[in-house]
Amino acid sequence: MADGSNINYWAHVGGFLGGCIIAWVLKFHHEAGEEAVKVRAGKARYEFAGQPEAAQLYKEILEKEPENEEALLYFLDLARYDEQRQMYYFVRLVPLLVQKDFNKAIDLVRDYWPKYLIGLSGETLFRLGSFFYHNVDLQKARVCLDLSSEMEGPWQGKAMLLLSDTYEGIGNRDRSKVVLMQIVDNFSEKAFQIEAKSRLESFVS
Repeated sequence: MADGSNINYWAHVGGFLGGCIIAWVLKFHHEAGEEAVKVRAGKARYEFAGQPEAAQLYKEILEKEPENEEALLYFLDLARYDEQRQMYYFVRLVPLLVQKDFNKAIDLVRDYWPKYLIGLSGETLFRLGSFFYHNVDLQKARVCLDLSSEMEGPWQGKAMLLLSDTYEGIGNRDRSKVVLMQIVDNFSEKAFQIEAKSRLESFVS
């Protein structure tokens, strides 16, 4: 009986190990296949005759990887004569790049400025506006922060305060005060109201 138990035990162990090896091999082949599709898509992209194939391959890639940067960039460029579709891919790409490579996100926004900003979230617009403000590109900061401040969310108070600073930075003190008064009159969070009141007092003094 003991010998039979040992045989059964090692049979189970062998079966488990064999299953692990097969799973690893299948996973390896699956990943290699996906990588081959990406290589083929990249190659076809730069061949005029390969454009239909590239589009199909990138479509397959996006179905498996909705946040694949290269595929999204491909379709963004492909939709250059269709603003509705171009906006769709722009709005998918910018938040992704904000997380992965902020400089690429900024370059993309500059390339398409000011198109499609309205489709971005308030949080993304606030991050873009903050970047432009701190890099003294106040006109771009104003546009992003103005849009962000109109969207409700945890970024809204910060966006409005920074928008006030931006208006002051471009010499529009009256508009800067209007934004601060809007915070005092309409914003529910006391911390932002206190900050806005303090800044308004500095305008008087």
